[in-house]
This record gives sequence, C-alpha cells and structure tokens, in this order.
Amino acid sequence: MGLLNPVCEFLIIEHKRRPLGPKALFISRQTVPLSLAALRRLLARHSLSDQNTGPVEYDEETWGASGRQYVTDRYFMRALGIHDYNALDVTDYEGADIVWDLGQPIPEKYHGTFDFIYNGGCFDNMFNPGVAMMNLSKMLKPGGRMVCMESASSYHPPYLMFSPGWFNDFYVFNSYNSCAVYLASYPGHDELMHGPWRMRYVNVPASPNGGPPRPAEGEHLLLVTVAEKGAASSDTIQPIQHEYRTTPELKETFATNQARLRSNAPPLINGAPAPDLSAPYLIDVGSLGDDLNDTQRFDQILDQRPSGAPAHDDSHRRLPHTFLQHQFVSRILAALRR
Repeated sequence: MGLLNPVCEFLIIEHKRRPLGPKALFISRQTVPLSLAALRRLLARHSLSDQNTGPVEYDEETWGASGRQYVTDRYFMRALGIHDYNALDVTDYEGADIVWDLGQPIPEKYHGTFDFIYNGGCFDNMFNPGVAMMNLSKMLKPGGRMVCMESASSYHPPYLMFSPGWFNDFYVFNSYNSCAVYLASYPGHDELMHGPWRMRYVNVPASPNGGPPRPAEGEHLLLVTVAEKGAASSDTIQPIQHEYRTTPELKETFATNQARLRSNAPPLINGAPAPDLSAPYLIDVGSLGDDLNDTQRFDQILDQRPSGAPAHDDSHRRLPHTFLQHQFVSRILAALRR
C-alpha cells in the first residue's frame, strides 16, 4: 500500500525513541506521498532536521508516485540518517534489491540481517501471510524492530483483513521483547494517503480473542503494529487464539510472555505510558498525519480567486501564462513559509 504520511510520522516517533537503523528492509518499494516541504514540516514537528546531504530524490519508480514530486522511500530513510536501505519484493518491477516470494521460507543467508523491517500492506494481498510473518521475524536481528501496516476493513479490497490479536499473539507466543498494536481510522482516499488518521491503542488483554472492531459508518480501518525482537525470541511458533488455548501449559506460557511484554512496553505514540491490562480495549491516543497533504494545499492555492471576484467570474483563470506562472510560484513559496 505504501509508506503513507501518518506512518511516516509513526516511524519518526519510533526513531526518536530509539534509532531504527542502521540497516533497514522495506517489503517492496514504497510510495511516500510526502512533498519535500511536508517532510521537513514533519521532521520539524518532532524537533528533527533532514539528515540528507545529497540532492533531493523524487520518486519516478513506484507506480503511485510518478510525476507527483513525492520524495522516495530511500530519501525518507536518509532524512532519518539511515543509509543502508534495502527492498524485497516478489518481482523487481519497482527496483527491489531482493527478489523473493515471502509465501515461501526465506533463504538462511538473510536470517538475522536487518535492524528494522517495514511492511506497508503486503500481508493483506498474500495467500500465506503467516509464512510471510515468520520470514520477517527470521530476517530481523535481536533488538531490531518491525512495523506492519495492514487492512482491518474492506477499503481498497484486500485478500485479507487482520485482527489486532493476529499480530499481538504472534509476538507473545514467540517471546518478543515488546509490541504495540494501534487501530487507525480514516474516512476516504485522501486521508488514507496523507492523513490525518485517528489513532487508538488496542489493549488486547481486555478482549483476549483480539477481534477486529466494527468500523463506524463512513470509517475505514487499518492496523499499525510495532514489535521488538529479543535475544531469546523465536520465529516460527504459530499462535492459538484465546478461546482455543485449553491446556494449562498454553495458558501459562501465554500469560507469562504477555506480562513480560507489557512490562517492557514503550510509551504510546502520544507519550503516555502503556496502560495496565485492565484498561479498555480501545484507547484514544490522538492523530497522526495532520497538515501533510500538500497536494490539497496547492490545489487550494491555485483555486484562490482575486479579492472581491464574484463566484461565477473565472476571468482570473484567463490571465497571461507568464503571469499565472509567477502567481503560482509566489503563492506556493508563501504557503511553504507558513
């Protein structure tokens, strides 16, 4: 699906908490719908500056970005100071560095290779997402983190929709150090790409089966998860959902692992501490991706009418071309200075 603007902010929050690099893997090349100005606003919002020292790299490689003046996924990662960037895909049509079908076991040479892995909507288009999840875990170094964004409702029809428990239980059963599951909601395509998203933390123990919430009318849902692998973590234990954990051994293992994960839980994206296990299932934590839609901003600038012009008067649109160019540039520069 992409490295969408609210997820860019999510990664920046994670990176500020502890740097994500130095070696990163993206599951496919990612369209990043950020203008350079929006990227720099976002970095400044979190008291960071662009770490790139080379020229700006605009995306003409991914299918969703051509001609839009979006920065590349590589440029975004370099802005955070992460220069060892790699991409894996089932084909090399967008310039993947590693060509592999994640529905098949990943070769051992890639095990324990990456400090950070981002999956931006690969699983919901796959037949074997459980195998893919195990592959990502195998490729992650101990101490490394993975962030996954997947569909939780039927917008942009996916093969599959995921529940919070599907992710939470994998990390718990495989003895990860920590994990956090968030539910993102948005009304339509512009908000999907650019934000803002309403974000809620999912406190899975409050509803142990970890079922997917029902979206409100006009609302679409995504899951955004982050997990840190530990030195003792495994990669291939298949979770069993809560109501089918019928043996004392399964119940005890899960409870012990979950308590340890929660004791290591990082702060929520709004800076609040992780809630205790008795908190509600969904906890509002604010929004991500505010004021990052420069496509909309530029359209609004171009559509501004001269002061006092009647609504039906479009004579300002017939001004000489060079004058319109000057006005376009002046208005955009003024907007970006705001």
